[in-house]
Amino acid sequence: MFVGAGEFLPDEAQVFRSAGSPRRPASVTPTSRCVAQAAPHGPAPPDTAGQGVANPAPLTLSAAMLPDRRGRRDGNDRLQRAAALVTIAVGPVLDNPATRTRDIGGTLDAADFAPEIRRTIEHTGETA
Repeated sequence: MFVGAGEFLPDEAQVFRSAGSPRRPASVTPTSRCVAQAAPHGPAPPDTAGQGVANPAPLTLSAAMLPDRRGRRDGNDRLQRAAALVTIAVGPVLDNPATRTRDIGGTLDAADFAPEIRRTIEHTGETA
C-alpha cells in the first residue's frame, strides 16, 4: 500500500544535508531548483527532549512534500497520491482527542503518531 522510500529518497535525501551545518536543511538542488524541506526546526527544548511529547504533525506534513514534489516532477501519480493520503490523514488524527500527542492535549507519545496516520489511511481503503 505504501510507496517504498527507495522510490524517491535517493534524489531527495540531499534535502537533509547542508554544506555548512548538519542542523540546517538544504532546500536547493545542485541545479538551484527548490525541491522540498522536511527537518525539525532546531533542537527540542531541554525540558522535553527525549520525552516524545513534541507534535510530529508539522514534520509529517513537510515530509509528505518530498514524494509529492518528486511525483509532480516525474509525472508519477502514485507518489503524488501517497503524499496526498498522508496529508489528508493528519487532520482526522489531530481532530481525535484519543490520537493527539501530549503537547496538544492528547495522551500519545510522538512515536505513536505515525502508526495512527497509517491506521487512518488503511481505514479509508485508499491506496497509492
